[in-house]
Amino acid sequence: NLGDLLRQFGIEAEFCDCEYIVLMPSPKNTDKDFRILTEAFEKIEKKAPITPLTLAPAHAKQVMTAREAVFSPHEKICIDLAKDRICASPSVSCPPAVPIALCGERLTQEDVLAFSYYGISSVRTVRE
Repeated sequence: NLGDLLRQFGIEAEFCDCEYIVLMPSPKNTDKDFRILTEAFEKIEKKAPITPLTLAPAHAKQVMTAREAVFSPHEKICIDLAKDRICASPSVSCPPAVPIALCGERLTQEDVLAFSYYGISSVRTVRE
């Protein structure tokens, strides 16, 4: 991804996934830092535009309150095993930093696909 390519130039992104990159300059950055960034972007091979994943939002089924889910015994599991489990803690990608599922909702296949797409490989679910 672009974050890995920039790292080769000594540039560390605040966040990077398959669609977004967040760079956060500060007053401590120098003109040289911005020249290096510009040169890095010029040297990186251009690729075809990405086609963002389009998922229809699932009709979430709230099976317990958020409070019940958060305070229930829970476990961290691989996202591939999360379908039909109850979300105990939100996992978000930044951006957009919007939870895919809320605490107390039963996770759907669409949720699992969205988690995977945004690079989220595990989720906390209520222990059953």
